[in-house]
Amino acid sequence: MPDRVDQLYGLPPEQFTAARNALAKDLAKAGDREAAAEVKKLVKPNKAAFALNQIARRQPGEVDLLLRTGERLREAQRLALEGDASQLRTAARAEQDQVDRLVDAAAALAGPGAEDRLRATLRAAAIDPEAGARLRQGRLVADVEPAGFGLEGTAGIEVPAGEAGLEGEAGASAAAARERERAQREAVREAEHLRKQADVEGNRARRMQDEANRLERQAEEARQKAEDAAARAADAFRKAEEAAARAGL
Repeated sequence: MPDRVDQLYGLPPEQFTAARNALAKDLAKAGDREAAAEVKKLVKPNKAAFALNQIARRQPGEVDLLLRTGERLREAQRLALEGDASQLRTAARAEQDQVDRLVDAAAALAGPGAEDRLRATLRAAAIDPEAGARLRQGRLVADVEPAGFGLEGTAGIEVPAGEAGLEGEAGASAAAARERERAQREAVREAEHLRKQADVEGNRARRMQDEANRLERQAEEARQKAEDAAARAADAFRKAEEAAARAGL
């Protein structure tokens, strides 16, 4: 049955429901009512999820690369929480670039206006292992929102009890813990800023590319019109010469 379920998620959304019901009916006829009931619960993917499922099937290497960049970003975030943010910028940029590549690949399948939804789901897959597994399997059914910034426990970083509780060193330990927490929070803010900046830069680049494409289309249309006008002028001149020849001029 897993292969037949995979086939379901490879179908266009408009074919999903009928194929799902047919599979459930076949399983019920075969006596596997439990499996039939599970299949009946399967949810039809929306267009963005369908597009990413197709990319997972057509370009599994690119999806694997996204998940690897997500792993490196999570590790860079972990190190940032420990006070070393040296790898954060590079890891965030690599993840951003790979997300952009997959958005470009999936946009045509998802339809106009889906880029932000595709990007959010891909980022969620990069930093959330469960979402990443669903993407790798090609079984997404809906948009997935990134759970925060992918950093667990950053809302309140606790100081190990053994540090602040030592007699005679409590003040120094507390001060060190506060400084460490300050540095960690600063690293997280810097990472968030980098991601937002990458989004802004990516959107600006896409707008510039769209404008370049529009100008290119306009130039092509103008060139075609000029060629058509030249052809009409040449035809008119030829007809004028033929008419003059017939008139003996």
